[in-house]
This record gives sequence, C-alpha cells and structure tokens, in this order.
Amino acid sequence: MISKRLGVQKTGKGIARGQGSLSRVSGYLIGIALVGLLVMASAPSSFADTVFSVTGTFANGAVFDPGSTITIDTTLGITTDSNLSISAVSNSSPANTFTAANIFQNGAFMTPFIWQLADGTELDFFMPVPPDFQGFTGGTISLVTYFQSPGWGFSGGSTDTVLTPVVAPEPAAISLLGIGLLGLMGLAFWRKRAGVAAAQGAVLQ
Repeated sequence: MISKRLGVQKTGKGIARGQGSLSRVSGYLIGIALVGLLVMASAPSSFADTVFSVTGTFANGAVFDPGSTITIDTTLGITTDSNLSISAVSNSSPANTFTAANIFQNGAFMTPFIWQLADGTELDFFMPVPPDFQGFTGGTISLVTYFQSPGWGFSGGSTDTVLTPVVAPEPAAISLLGIGLLGLMGLAFWRKRAGVAAAQGAVLQ
C-alpha cells in the first residue's frame, strides 16, 4: 500500500514537472511573440504609402486649409493620392482643391509633384529637404508655388510647407499577432491549471 502511494506520488510529481516544463516553454514562446509584437509596432511603415498632413503659408497670405493631405509611396518617391485645399486671399488667388485627378507630373527630378487644373491653375512641390521623396519621413518642402498664368498671377510661393506623417491605423498583421499572443497566454494558463489539478488528484488517490 505504501509503495503504491509512493508510486502515485512520484507519478504526480512527474506530471507536475512535465507541466512545469510545458509552462516554461509556453513562457518562452509568449516572450518571443511579445518581442515580435513590440518590434512590429515600433518599426516605421516602410515600403508602403504614407499619408502626410500638409501645412504652409504662401507669400500672398493663402494657406493650406486644415485637413489637407498627400499620400506618398516612399519607396518609389511618387504621390498616390492627394486632397490639398488652398484658401482664397482677397488681393489675388482664389480657393482651389487639388486631388490625384489633377496630377500633371509625378516623381520627376527638381519638381517631383505638379498639379494642374483645367483653367491653368498650377500647384508645384519642389524638392524636400533632404532632396528626395524616396524614404521620405516628413519635413519641410524647399519651395511650393501656386499660380495661374495667364490669369491672377503668382502667389509668391511658400518656403514653410511642412509634411507631417499621419498615424496610420494598426496593421492587420499586428492585430493578428496580438490575438495569437492572447491565445498563447490563455493556453499556458489553462495547461498550468489542468496540470496542477491532475497532480493533486493523483496524490490524493
């Protein structure tokens, strides 16, 4: 009888040790998944379209309205979308909006982006600082011009136009990784509880 109990106790301890090893392995996996999640969350969104908010004032007083944005493929250095609204000023230029449909020149050297409306109104983005939209992460554009020729003339240009990255929604891959991490944690907790219950049951028999 005593030997039987000793055998059961050894079995219970063996189960507990096995479950402890499994818990440690699960802990390692959770740690690896957590590190991966943090790396993905902190990494810049390279090789993808980046949305930038646009602010700036022209010499004649016109400004980019709040909500103006441009989307740039920072791998290719081209714009893929835009919604740039410029305010009117009483002494010269009217209000206008430039969208992707108005792109006249895209990705060229010196003047990478040019928008042109049907009436000849033109918006030009010259080189950023540093002078390339490939790998661009935000900053000041060296010169932005807004004019119609012939027509109401030249806005005087803007040398303080700033592009600021808009925080993008969490990528689906990170969401899935987070769900997987929660699942691993739940599985480790369940196995730990099951192992303790099995060990206690074996000892009490």
